[in-house]
Amino acid sequence: QNGSKNLSLGYVLDHVNWKQDVKDQLQVLKANLDKLLQKQILPARRKILCHNDFDITLNNKTLGKFDKDADKEYFEKLQEFVNIIHREVVGGPYPLNDLAKSDADVFVSCLKEACISVE
Repeated sequence: QNGSKNLSLGYVLDHVNWKQDVKDQLQVLKANLDKLLQKQILPARRKILCHNDFDITLNNKTLGKFDKDADKEYFEKLQEFVNIIHREVVGGPYPLNDLAKSDADVFVSCLKEACISVE
């Protein structure tokens, strides 16, 4: 993004030399996660959260909605994605926690300790 690398699901998937069976699992999970992102999260992010779209703001338009329990499904799949990576790199699951402030830093540190290039 703007010439910078972001620690994203795609970056982790594409820039680490995963075993093929692991990569296959991660690709399926990412595809499922991307469906919710593309259809329900990004439209709101682009129009309201990041840019305060004039027409949307003035007319109080609804940008979309989540299907019942779609958020729960998203975070379950995200947890599975993270667990697969953590199991391969460090061992065992890595429970996500909304109170943790430096998960990305810890994750990058673990990757570096495992001698995986993360530029």
